[in-house]
Amino acid sequence: MTLGMIWTIILRFAIQDISVEETSAKEGLLLWCQRKTAPYKNVNVQNFHISWKDGLAFNALIHRHRPELIDYDKLRKDDPVTNLNNAFEVAEKYLDIPKMLDAEDIVGTLRPDEKAIMTYVSCFYHAFSGAQKLLEWIRRTIPWLENRAPEKTMAEMQQKLEDFRGYRRVHKPPKVQEKCQLEINFNTLQTKLRLSNRPAFMPSEGRMVSDINGAWHALEGAEKGYEEWLLNEIRRLERLDHLAEKTEKQLESIDELYLEYAKRAAPFNNWMEGAMEDLQDMFIVHNIEEIQGLITAHEQFKSTLPDANKEREAIQAIQAEVQKIAQHNGINLSGTNPYTSITPESIDSKWEKVQKLVPQRDQALQEELGKQKSNDHLRRQFASQANMVGPWIQTKMELLTTIARTINEIENQILTRDAKGISQEQLHEYRASFNHFDKDHSGALVAEELKACLISLGYDVENDKQGDAEFARIMGIVDPNNSGAVTFQAFIDFMSRETTDTDTADQVIASFKILAGDKNFITAEELRRELPPDQAEYCIARMAPYAGPDGVPGALDYMSFSTALYGERDL
Repeated sequence: MTLGMIWTIILRFAIQDISVEETSAKEGLLLWCQRKTAPYKNVNVQNFHISWKDGLAFNALIHRHRPELIDYDKLRKDDPVTNLNNAFEVAEKYLDIPKMLDAEDIVGTLRPDEKAIMTYVSCFYHAFSGAQKLLEWIRRTIPWLENRAPEKTMAEMQQKLEDFRGYRRVHKPPKVQEKCQLEINFNTLQTKLRLSNRPAFMPSEGRMVSDINGAWHALEGAEKGYEEWLLNEIRRLERLDHLAEKTEKQLESIDELYLEYAKRAAPFNNWMEGAMEDLQDMFIVHNIEEIQGLITAHEQFKSTLPDANKEREAIQAIQAEVQKIAQHNGINLSGTNPYTSITPESIDSKWEKVQKLVPQRDQALQEELGKQKSNDHLRRQFASQANMVGPWIQTKMELLTTIARTINEIENQILTRDAKGISQEQLHEYRASFNHFDKDHSGALVAEELKACLISLGYDVENDKQGDAEFARIMGIVDPNNSGAVTFQAFIDFMSRETTDTDTADQVIASFKILAGDKNFITAEELRRELPPDQAEYCIARMAPYAGPDGVPGALDYMSFSTALYGERDL
């Protein structure tokens, strides 16, 4: 009992934050597993016990996210212990997921413990959760950027600067891409849910887009502070080195200009990189209001360009002043600005790119505005046409309903005619019984449904020896191919034969009366039209002329023929 309570507590905290398409934690985790393992053969995750016994599902989860860790094609479904141990060992070694389960226990148990497997599988979910990994990386990086322990030598500070540049050049760009991809995936999902009229997706607490943006903002703040501190420290050490060799006053002026350049170049460079990213950012809008909002924002951005150009010119002027002082005093400037890697050439290059991207963005926004105006016109046009055509469609639907009802009545008359002796009342009775016992509305009766139907019609097919024999005889007639299902046509053919076997002269007369259109006589033309050729000619040759007052030329007496046919008198 204690162990069960422990598993319950662990399970609650392991999966309580899992949510996929507004499902419960357990259903969301199961849906996540099904989607991730869908492409893998021999894997069919339907639960958190039997589906995991052969170990293939665990290996498929790892291979889907880290294919280099497992050779899935070499795994065998008939070797579950090896499969399970392989997945547990790889997860423990490479994914930091502790080995919570025992392969032999899982294989040797008829139904593995569901809570234990859910807890273990939830570790994979958290290990492969993109938002969580990005947030953890940010939380690990910020303390490093907030470390202000100074170094005693320029070489050591330069190494810190190189490490910082390596972070910006190597480590940060993939995380920027991950952040952008998470935002794209989130926006795409929200768009698809909105188009499908489904509720918006809400990530779990602490992993929403706002949480990621907040953490990213804190990261960039720490990064900015760390860069300024590095520049200040390097400036201090560099100044000490330079002042030992050159005129202190001139070198201080150059140093101050370098520092001023670095302080102004860094934010201006960041502004240009952000502007280029925004100008090239893909946008998705759904109406005129949204595109007009983007155009307004773009116009506001363009209004800031003159001031930005003035700042660029001021930064370049600082660099020009450095060159002027160095040339005037015969100072040999070694290398580049020690406080920044941003060169005047890179600033001009990025500025030119911004200038090219602005009209391209203008064109893209205007084209999208034209599309949205066209779409809005089409929406209004469609609404207008729909309002006009609606009553017409309603009228046509009513007409089609009337036609369908007429066709149904005609089909009933044809069925009555083809039933060869079954009256309209009998046909309705058989159809009603058939439809009543056709529970699934498939148009066919299975054996048990047919037996119930026959019993309702008075047949002795109860569950005894005699009844079973009679039912077997009937099934041999209505289902000679042993398909297990009896169609209405087969059923009505059987009932027709059963009725025909007990026909009387009156019943035959009633049948002929139907064929004759309820007249007291029938014509040769009607017989040839309604009966097979041989039967029609047989009746025409043996029927006496009709002598009644309502007769027509060529009228035949089917009443006397029917009476003679059943032996009541000779033909």
